[in-house]
Amino acid sequence: MELVYFGYDANRLKELRQDLLSATVENKPKRELLLREYGRAPILQHAFQMTDNQSALQEALCVLKQEAHNLSNRNFISLVASYFTEMALVVSELARIVSPGGSAFMINDNVRYHGQEIPVDLILSDFAEQSGLQSGQSHLNL
Repeated sequence: MELVYFGYDANRLKELRQDLLSATVENKPKRELLLREYGRAPILQHAFQMTDNQSALQEALCVLKQEAHNLSNRNFISLVASYFTEMALVVSELARIVSPGGSAFMINDNVRYHGQEIPVDLILSDFAEQSGLQSGQSHLNL
């Protein structure tokens, strides 16, 4: 409502939703955009690698792909993959900018879709550990 008050029309609102963190099934994957923005930067490659190799995430995506014909919206699979790719980069950037001994806080909730639980907390905690965030140094509280 506030955005409409500030002059956002329907098209501008759709563009904004695409630019923000993927959170709806209408979001398009952003890997290509991230590659254009970051190039071959090691931090982006690290984020992609964490996402592609995270076992709980890949297991959930595999189950969802196997059940794609039963899903009410097949775009949910792309949403999950995109969200975690983007969050891997967010966590990597947090690890880069949080001062030693500093803290960052993130509030998330786990998700269940078509009977498949997606352990958001465990996946993001794994990303944090792989990015060097841990107790006693810089840490991320999920």
